[in-house]
Amino acid sequence: MGKTPAPVCKCIQELKPIYLVARVLGLAPFLIKVDPDTNEDIVNVKFTSNVGGIAASLVLFTTTLSGFVYTILQPEFSMKSDPGDILCNVVSIPINYISTLILLTMTLTVNRYKIEELVHKLVLIDEHLAHLRGRRADGRKKSNAEFYLLILALTVLFMCYDIFLWSQSFSLMFCINKRFSHIITLVAKMQFCNTVLMIRSRLSGVQEILSLTLSGKSSHTNDLPALAPGERKDINKVYYLTSNIMQVASVEALNDPLAFNTITADAKSLPFADTYTVLNLRRIYNHIYECTKIINSIFGFNILLDMCRILTSLTSALYSVVRLFNEPIEAVTNLHFSDFILSRIIWIFIFVGTTASLTVICGMTASRGKDIAHKVQTLLLQDSQKSDVVEQLKLFSQQISNDRIVFTASGFFVMDLSVLCAFLTSVTTYIIVLIQFKSR
Repeated sequence: MGKTPAPVCKCIQELKPIYLVARVLGLAPFLIKVDPDTNEDIVNVKFTSNVGGIAASLVLFTTTLSGFVYTILQPEFSMKSDPGDILCNVVSIPINYISTLILLTMTLTVNRYKIEELVHKLVLIDEHLAHLRGRRADGRKKSNAEFYLLILALTVLFMCYDIFLWSQSFSLMFCINKRFSHIITLVAKMQFCNTVLMIRSRLSGVQEILSLTLSGKSSHTNDLPALAPGERKDINKVYYLTSNIMQVASVEALNDPLAFNTITADAKSLPFADTYTVLNLRRIYNHIYECTKIINSIFGFNILLDMCRILTSLTSALYSVVRLFNEPIEAVTNLHFSDFILSRIIWIFIFVGTTASLTVICGMTASRGKDIAHKVQTLLLQDSQKSDVVEQLKLFSQQISNDRIVFTASGFFVMDLSVLCAFLTSVTTYIIVLIQFKSR
């Protein structure tokens, strides 16, 4: 699968702004371009088409590796240093480098093919949602790319300011290397948030079509011509099989969300129109679930490392601020008081904001999946539903229950608001421990 056609290229347009930034940084050894034959965007992962991107990733990997080696061989602390500084230099900074190195390695090898597969499935989902709506436009909200780019620009400006401050105490090249590594992981987290929001928008489309179809307001039935006798026999056979929960897995048509597109029907005059729609929504949901698994496999381990890094960095930053209440500024840092406070406050804001963004966005997306499940249960309670529709809704309910849309940190924990609460509680606990350790 060298190229991914994009008959509905909205998903690629949603990915493009962050992709362009990632490509500049060497995080995108794949190519998004316009196919001259179809005049549509495609994702190309062939080696011959991405020599420049792969070379940039290798240079970035070498630079990051040199910074990691320098951190190990030339530690900027001693055992007599403050415990907060030791925590930052022993745990936080090395984890950031390790996360970046793993991210680059996986992007160069496995993840670029997974991204191609992800885009292919998103295009498939968009095409099928458009088919069910009966129109090409789906009315999704405007992309959040502008917001991401603004946050990234402000972060880069702060990094330059922070490098200037700390270069007075540490090696300039090390300061640049360390902050650049943070920028790389930040862009990766933006990619993660962007793809999660794309999943959320597709779940919203499923919920919308489910509500409109069974309330008789769907427009997708207006464009379907009459069903031929042979096609009626085929679709009835598929319907019979999918009405039995024990036989659903044996229907090969379920594997292709566009399988019924070749079967034409005037849904207004057929009794199984709603059944047809729910069955297609189940296929779409299955592909959304597979997209979720791909996203977790691409970003999960890096999210885990980043959460560990943010936990230690935030603890160290807050602890250094707490020390100012009991110790003079000279005992805490070589910087001026105002510079130190400003730097620490912005870093704390970055760490808390990153954690809140990850957990809130993932939680909102998972909640949208629960909304679909609730909608299905509500429809099942309506007496007006036909028996065949009820059967498909029951299967849909079981499918949603078994294949929950959740985003995890490499399977260790689910990313939602409960993680944010546990995260802040842990930081508070560790600060108290460091204060007690310092007082001894």
